[in-house]
Parts: sequence; C-alpha cells; structure tokens
Amino acid sequence: MSLFGSERIGHEKNSPTTSLKANSPKGAFYNLAIVQIRDGYLLRKESGAGERVLYREAWFKESYEEANRLYCRILKEKTNPKRKSPRKYSIISQHSHITGCGL
Repeated sequence: MSLFGSERIGHEKNSPTTSLKANSPKGAFYNLAIVQIRDGYLLRKESGAGERVLYREAWFKESYEEANRLYCRILKEKTNPKRKSPRKYSIISQHSHITGCGL
C-alpha cells in the first residue's frame, strides 16, 4: 500500500496543506501536507512540473510539533526570495492554519 494513495496531496480532511508554484518554464510545483497516522504524523511532499507529479517523499514524526517544525522549515526555504535555486516558489493555496511558520 502506498503512503500517498492514488490522489494528489491536498485531499486530506483537516490536515494542513500548502501548494507552491514556481515561476518557471515547466510550471514547477511543490505540495506539502501533514497527515495524522496511528503512531504519529507524516509530512508528505510531492513535486513536479505542469500536472505531472515527479517525486513523492514522506517523513515520519512522532509529534505534531516536530512535523510542523519541518513543514515550516521547508516552506521558508522554498519561499525565500534569496534562495540559491533559480526556482522561486510562491504560495498559491494553503488550507488549515499552520502555526509558527511566520509566513
């Protein structure tokens, strides 16, 4: 069984989700979600171009606070206008309140 199922990130009820899009020729995107599971939380990430998901990854955290810290760190890195990567991401949608990100 896949951790990601067949649907793209953003379909989890009441889970914090954020979609980022880069101003890039291929339409790069980056989606993050915190999903509660039996023994803790998964921070799920998917990225790709256009409508195609090219990479999926998940990190397990025992507490919501740990998952939220990683979530915020990734969001800050991706949306930093001074980041070294030529892809500069901006938030295009955000569902549920994310605490402590300062974005």
